[in-house]
Order: sequence, then C-alpha cells, then structure tokens
Amino acid sequence: ICGRCVTHCIQLHLLLYSVPSAFGLHGIDRLHELKADGGPKAWPASAHMPRIERRHLVAYTELAVENVKLNSVTRGLQHQKTGLSVARISSICFWCFCCFMFVGWFVSSRQQSVQDDEVVSSTGFQVMLLKVKPSITVNKASQIAAPAFVALVVLAVVVAAQVDAAEREAMVETHLGLTLNELDLMAPNLHHNWERPYPAIAIHKDGSVQTTRFGLDLMRANGNWSYLCKLDSDGDGLSNGEELGDPCCKWVPGVVATYRAWNLSEPSEETDSELPQYEEMDDSHLTALKQDLSPPSCGLPLDSEVRSRQLEKQYYMHHKEDEGSPDSLRWFKYPCAAVVSGLIGFWIAKKGLLRDLFGVGPVDQTAVMDLTALQRLSIYIAAYFWTDLVAGLVHLTFDFCPKDYPFIGHVAEGFQFHHRHPSAWTVVPLPVMITHSLPLLGILSVGLLLVPPKRCFRAFWTLTFALCVMTVLTHRWVHVKPETNFAWFTLLQRLGVLMSHEHHMMHHDSLMIQFSNLSGVTDGALNFLTVHCFPAWKYQHWLTVLLLYFAVTILVGADRGDEQPDLPPKSQGNYEYEEHGSANATQNW
Repeated sequence: ICGRCVTHCIQLHLLLYSVPSAFGLHGIDRLHELKADGGPKAWPASAHMPRIERRHLVAYTELAVENVKLNSVTRGLQHQKTGLSVARISSICFWCFCCFMFVGWFVSSRQQSVQDDEVVSSTGFQVMLLKVKPSITVNKASQIAAPAFVALVVLAVVVAAQVDAAEREAMVETHLGLTLNELDLMAPNLHHNWERPYPAIAIHKDGSVQTTRFGLDLMRANGNWSYLCKLDSDGDGLSNGEELGDPCCKWVPGVVATYRAWNLSEPSEETDSELPQYEEMDDSHLTALKQDLSPPSCGLPLDSEVRSRQLEKQYYMHHKEDEGSPDSLRWFKYPCAAVVSGLIGFWIAKKGLLRDLFGVGPVDQTAVMDLTALQRLSIYIAAYFWTDLVAGLVHLTFDFCPKDYPFIGHVAEGFQFHHRHPSAWTVVPLPVMITHSLPLLGILSVGLLLVPPKRCFRAFWTLTFALCVMTVLTHRWVHVKPETNFAWFTLLQRLGVLMSHEHHMMHHDSLMIQFSNLSGVTDGALNFLTVHCFPAWKYQHWLTVLLLYFAVTILVGADRGDEQPDLPPKSQGNYEYEEHGSANATQNW
C-alpha cells in the first residue's frame, strides 16, 4: 500500500512539473490569461535594442518575460545550496520510482511457487531431474529486472539533462532575445569561460536572471565585434578582446580565428582577471599580463614561435593556490573504492579472472577450458580502443557541463578549472590524483553487480578499469616537462601507445579538438562528430552518448545464463559424469 501511494505521488509530481516544464504548458496557460486581459502591452521603446524589435513579435517577448517570472515561482522546489531544478528533482523522483519497481519485482518473485522441472542436458549424455529452488526463480527475475533498472536510470538522467539544457538555453534566449548560436556569432570563446558559460547574463541560484555589464555592451554593439572588442566592460584594465582571446580584434566567425583560446577571463567580472604569478594587480603587473595575452604587435603577421612560447608558458605554469585544492568528492570515493575492490576480488577468487587475463591463477569451476591467446589479444585490443573513446567522451562532456549540477557538477568543475590552471594536475598528490577515477569506476561497478557480465566481458571490464587509471596518470604526466618524465612513459609515447605532449597541447590550444586522454586514437572520430553532428558545447547530447555507450556495453555483455558451454568428450579433462538419480549429478555437471 505504501509503495502504491508513493508511486501515485511521484506520477502526480511528474505530471504537474516535468511535463508542463518540458512542453511549455505553463506558457500556454499564461497566453490564455493574457488574452483574457486584453492582450499584452507594447514593448517599451529602447535605443539599444533595435535588432530584437525587428526579429521578435511583441506578444512573444512579453510572454517570454512572464514565463520567466512564472518559472521562478515553480522553482520553489529548488534548493539554494545544490541548485536543483525542477527537471533534476523529477529525475530523482523517477529514480525512486525505479527503486520501488525493482524491490517490488524482487519481493514478488520470492513468493512464487516452484515446482520440479525436468531438465534435459544439451549434450545428450544424460537426463537429470533437478529440483528448482526459489533462488533460481529470483535469479531469473533479476536477470530481467536489473537490466531494466539500469536502462530506466540511464533514461531518467538523459531526459533530465536534455530538459534542463533546453530550459537554460530558453532562459538565455528569453532574456537577451538571442539564441546561443547567435551569441557565438557576436563574441568569441563564450563557452570556454570559467566563471559562467553565458557571460552576457548572470543566472542566480534562486532562478532570477540579470544582464551583466558585458551583456549590456554586447546588445549595444549589435553584432559589431570590432566595437565590443575594444571596450572594457568590467573596468579591470583589460579589454573584452584581451579577456576573450582576441586582443587585436581581428576575429571573424568562421573566417579568422582568435589569437588564443587559453588563459581566458570573465569580461563582466573585475576580479576575474587571471594572475599567473602575481599576488595583486598594479600597472606593472597589468603590462606584463597583457604581454602574455597578446602578440608582440597587432600590425605585423602572426609570429607562431612567440605564440607557442606563450602557450607553453601557460601550459606548464604552477600556481601556488593549487597546492591546497580541496577534494570535494572524498566522501564518495571511499565506498567506490570498496565496491571496485570487492568486485575485482570476487572475480579473481571465484570467477578465474587472473586465469582469463594471464593464464595463471584460480580456476573458474564453471569454465570448461582456458581462453586462447587470440581471445585474450582480442579482449586487450577491444578494451584499449573502448577506453580511449570513453576518455574522450568523458572529457568532452564535462568540459562544458554546468558546474551547479548535483554530484557531476563537482567533476565538471575540476575539468573546467584544468583549462584555467593546466598544471594543477601535477601538484596534487599522486594518491589523490589516482582516486579521481574512483567515482566513475564505482558507479560502473554497481552496474556490473546488478547486471553480471559474461566471462570474456569480466576480463574486458577489468582491463578498462586499469586503463582508466592509466588515463588519469597519462593526463598528469603530459603536463610535466618531457625531460623530467619516466623513461618507460616516454617510450610508450614514442610508440603511440600513450598520448604525447604535443597531442594534448593541441587540445589546450583550441579546447575544441583532441579530447581523449589515453592515446588519442579515437580523436579523429570525435573531431568529425563535433564538426558534422553537434558542437562540442552541446554537453547534453554528449552526456547522452556517454551514458548510452556505457549502458549498451553493459547490456550486451550481460550473462543471461541461457548459454551452456560445450563439454569435451568423456576421455578429455577431469570431468566425471554421474548416472541419472545421483545426488552429486548437479555438482559434477
């Protein structure tokens, strides 16, 4: 009864908040109200917003403003500290609904009556009467419920991310009258900003939106970047062009690239100017900072050597404040380490994992024969390429994911801060650095506990775990000068097994390509997708691809228990066959 009541409450919550928010039903209701009141009033005349008047209907603009006010009321569920939106709260409720469904399925399965089933061996050697125990029925139920639960959780996260991203983009479009694609044509590198992904507006935790000083100047410029570039919107002594990577104001969308995409700062925050080696900003420090951000002369052709030295200086620069970086997910890493260790230990002790990987170690009693060398080689190659693509998808997703998301926002904050202080990875203690992979591996281990993998996939997942840790280490060591690295690491770089310094420096140079942190063999495919499918800053789509990539691999490799291994002839091996009716028949089988 309690379960049904909670289920109805969750369904009512989804109906009242998620569906109207996703399909804009609040706006339809508000439109009827405006019609009942005689229609919206005319938009007030404004000298600095002529472009919006030409492109948008008056009724739509005022309706959109009213929608923002109404949405701020519906965000009463929003929490001040975590910044949960309606879509994300609905997704959490959906998770709870999935948990209730799974528990209900599991409990009901244990209550089913079980009868003796006649099992006929597939080899034709014998016929046994096997008494089916209740645990076998529960296992069959879990084989259906567990994959369904994993699929529903992935679906809930995907829907929540898509709805939330649509709300954020709609909020920007509503407040400025411009889409994100249009903003990208008015100013460069807006998606790479550390302080906020939309420098033209400030989205507060209470749901309110405010136009920043840079946003006001952007609307006045009306698409004229040469004018906007030379302004100093926040009054910090740096022009908007110097803060956004185009100090010479030569950027033309799709034609002329900016001078740099690294060492950017917030053009609407006076205290956000990057101070690489200075404690305070004065005239001398400001002059030195401008030299690090700009070419020697804007009137001369680009000097690639000077630019490369500036990039290398920022790439290897150490920041004193990075030595005390807090580990915000430490509380979550301990249980993740326990789950990962328990899973791998169980596979080693009971499932013959070491024997499947290296040909030595405990034997799996259910396995008839060892894997061949060709099978092991195939597993190694598949795990290597799979992990390289995962590293690129994870990097691509969290480079643009909002930092205020629950849990994954902490991960995204670390990825995005790395672009601001690239060498922060090198000053963090090595044990702490290794644990950065534990949240991902812990969540993956829970999925593998719910959906146990086949024999070959157990070896595959173990290799991916090890390669994920190697990915973290590789990312750390490519930010250390090559002459100080280990000899074996340098050798693997030269062989192309691990990522080189030059390869990763290309990512920090553009922030739009070369996302993989293991070797980069799959970067060609990711670079193609970011150009021809959807841009890199569309984090909601890349998060969807990442989750589906994990979920499909887990479900494809699931051990369904319906495939029996082929037994060798009686003359081979140490297998014994009992006659029909023997008490040890099941055990020997």
